[in-house]
Amino acid sequence: MLSFTGRYKEHTVRLDALAVGRDINVVISGGDVPHIGGVAMSVYGPDLHQSERMTSTEQMLSVQGHKEAELAKDVARQLARRYSCTVAVACGIHVDGAAPEDIAGILEVVQSLVEKLKDSRSGRDFGGY
Repeated sequence: MLSFTGRYKEHTVRLDALAVGRDINVVISGGDVPHIGGVAMSVYGPDLHQSERMTSTEQMLSVQGHKEAELAKDVARQLARRYSCTVAVACGIHVDGAAPEDIAGILEVVQSLVEKLKDSRSGRDFGGY
């Protein structure tokens, strides 16, 4: 498993990635109350209408009132396209009283963690089974 942490103000955000066979499972959590607010899966493969073209398809689930599923979908898509595999992402970052600029700052931290993950592995060895 690979783990990366980042900070926004006094809040820690963590990204953990684990190989599951040839696929990848990611957990992104942090803030005041780490939790699971949304999950997404991206499946990478041939386009159904143009088999010579590769594409990804995403699905999301969200806990009522939570906004993390869109972030999970974006991360799953990035990694599925990068590693040509199926990627599942669970995400939950809660910051009490977060203003729009706080949310933007946290999103920047998450993207920086995703880039660290992509930069750390030119191949697909995330540890796992």
